[in-house]
Amino acid sequence: MPEVIQKRRNRVFKSLHKPLTYMGIERTLFFMVAVSAVGMFNLFNSIIGAVVVFIGGCIFGHWVTNSDPAFSRFLEAPKSSSSGMTRPNRQFRT
Repeated sequence: MPEVIQKRRNRVFKSLHKPLTYMGIERTLFFMVAVSAVGMFNLFNSIIGAVVVFIGGCIFGHWVTNSDPAFSRFLEAPKSSSSGMTRPNRQFRT
C-alpha cells in the first residue's frame, strides 16, 4: 500500500518581499537624496538649488528603484569594502 506524502505549504506574504520605500524610493536612497539636497542648501544658500536637487534625485531614485532594486545597493555600497581585502585576524595574548 503506497504511502501518500503530503507537501508542506508555507505562506509567504508579499509585504515581506517588497522593498521598504518612501515616495516610491528605497529608504537609503531617499536618505541620500535628502542629505544631498540639504547639503546643496547649506553650501550655496539657495532653496531653489536644494529643491531642484531633491526633485532630480527623487526622479532618479524612483527610476532606479523601479528598474533594478539591486542597483541602489551598488550605489550605496561603501567604497572601502570594494577592494575585497580584509584585515588579518590578530591573536591577542592573555
